[in-house]
Amino acid sequence: MAKEINVQKTSTSDVKKKKKKWVPIFAGKEFNNKEIGETFIEEADMAMDKAVTLNLMNLTGDPKRQNFNVRFKVSSVKNGQAFADIIDYKLQVAQRKRLSRKGKDKLEDSHEYTTKDNVVAIIKPVFVTKACTNKSVHARVRNESRKIISNIVKNMDFTQMMREVIDNNIQKEVKSGMKKFYPLTSVMFKAAVRKE
Repeated sequence: MAKEINVQKTSTSDVKKKKKKWVPIFAGKEFNNKEIGETFIEEADMAMDKAVTLNLMNLTGDPKRQNFNVRFKVSSVKNGQAFADIIDYKLQVAQRKRLSRKGKDKLEDSHEYTTKDNVVAIIKPVFVTKACTNKSVHARVRNESRKIISNIVKNMDFTQMMREVIDNNIQKEVKSGMKKFYPLTSVMFKAAVRKE
């Protein structure tokens, strides 16, 4: 004899689905708390650690910055709004090829620096020399520029450093400081990234 099995059906009204909503994401105070995006989620707290990438021109309003992208990561949620910190700055890949010049050397470097608030930042500068040079000049450019960048970065917290990179101030200081070692046509950072 077969046993009867009671199966209770769950009505759709018993399962309550949470409605999703748009939660705005804002940059930090160093960018005047500008809205940089939004995310479609059930609860505002679910925005934590979400990343937003945008073109630097859209953040600063300066068309000259359109070759760079910046990335933010949500670090706090208050009153249904998400607030994000900047974590990296990068030159678009297509623009890197345009840095090469005939009769000049393009030097690249990558080095870790520690900020005042003990954040490790990876900075990747690109140097363009005024003429073709030898390997000993290349080594000196890299070594001396590292000292200059280290002295600048150690006196700033990470967010302040990123703001200075975006405003091109650190790059100008490096170019100026390198004059006594070897004059450079240009100094550009292809990346400045917070080490995870």
